[in-house]
Amino acid sequence: HTIYELNKLESDHAETKLELRRYFKAMSTSVELSSRVLHFADESHKRSYMMSLKPSITNMLSESLIAEIILSQRSKFLVGDGYTYDGHPLFQIMSDSFAHVFLDVCKSFEGVVYAHDEIIFAADTWSGQLFVTAHGIYRLSSRIEDKTFDKPQWFCEVSLFTRTLHRSTLTAVSFADAYTLPSSA
Repeated sequence: HTIYELNKLESDHAETKLELRRYFKAMSTSVELSSRVLHFADESHKRSYMMSLKPSITNMLSESLIAEIILSQRSKFLVGDGYTYDGHPLFQIMSDSFAHVFLDVCKSFEGVVYAHDEIIFAADTWSGQLFVTAHGIYRLSSRIEDKTFDKPQWFCEVSLFTRTLHRSTLTAVSFADAYTLPSSA
């Protein structure tokens, strides 16, 4: 049954692309814009498998298996992998001392896919969520310096506790994905 659901997801994606092409043709959308949208749809579809399972699949799994999948998938971005990336100290403490709370926090994060050159947050705008980068290349620009990176990093954790402004701009240099935790979570 799981293989059927996976095949159905691929079929649904193909139908979505066909529907987009029909729409672009009917609306006389430029080839350049159509290509960018279809490319983003493909990348988003590929990355969605890395970010979370579809409800039609999770409905077939037990709660404990879903919890294990979520922990396996997301915890490395929150507590680090022990080799190339040091996680956030708050999440490390939570993971070590309060496993059920950490699981609930992992479940509260939402996966987001960003397009090439998309601004994720801009300097001098309100910060309303924590960002944890996962895959892709990013550029962090401030008044002092620009820094490009491709390893997981977290941003704006203070927004979970108080209202604050971004001090820099984060841009996805490539197609990228991240996890966000809204301050209201």
